[in-house]
Amino acid sequence: MRILLSCILIASLLLAAGCSGGSSIDGSSPEAFATSMKKAAEELSPEQQAQFSASVALITMKIGTKAAMEGKDPMKAIGEELNGMTAEEVIELGDRMAEAKE
Repeated sequence: MRILLSCILIASLLLAAGCSGGSSIDGSSPEAFATSMKKAAEELSPEQQAQFSASVALITMKIGTKAAMEGKDPMKAIGEELNGMTAEEVIELGDRMAEAKE
């Protein structure tokens, strides 16, 4: 139950933070991660923001859940995975994960 709540909280924070255009995501700390996600959100069109949000939700669930089940910090695992990516790269990663799931 705690794992599920952690993943839901992380997903909510990431979705609330928004999306990115040319700015890269800084996963070095939770604060830097949230700030860079918010900054990145301001650079996308509404359509891209929807794609980004869907990708972030999928990435959060897959990576966050796996990390939590392994006893690792889900937020740190997600930050490490997305560190240095642009919003477009996050969307592409989400697309690849969705395709792999099918």
